[in-house]
Amino acid sequence: FEDPVLVDSVIIMNREDCCADRINGVKVYAGETLCGTISYVEGQVGYAQDCPDYTYANSITIEAAPDQYLTLCEVKVMADPNPEVGDTHLVNLALNKPTSQSSTGWGGVASRGVDGRDSGMWGHGTCTHTAGSGWWKVDLQDKYSVEKVWIKNRLDC
Repeated sequence: FEDPVLVDSVIIMNREDCCADRINGVKVYAGETLCGTISYVEGQVGYAQDCPDYTYANSITIEAAPDQYLTLCEVKVMADPNPEVGDTHLVNLALNKPTSQSSTGWGGVASRGVDGRDSGMWGHGTCTHTAGSGWWKVDLQDKYSVEKVWIKNRLDC
């Protein structure tokens, strides 16, 4: 894109087959800016986290709570690259972008977080997993304005 693109939302799909409470205390960053810390609510599927106004970032980092694994089943960074056209046509800026994480547990490689498959079931091979407390990151390969982060939590245990 020629000009900076305003990010509409970041959607994080978490596991649906167990461990929903692991989302409690997870920190969400846009670049170096802390957007916020997630508080677990039993039965809640999705979480929204606003970022401060005029937050520009070229990466999104999700940091596990202390002493917790981090498992993410899809991360979508949604934006409309042509807002002047009229109707919103959101695209996923994170799809198949480079990823990294602090460690890998049980074969849950970082790239699963942006592979376009958002099943929340571990057995479907679509989720990342750290080997302990740590972080996951997507490199957006350009600088974007980030307003909000959405998180869908795991529902299975």
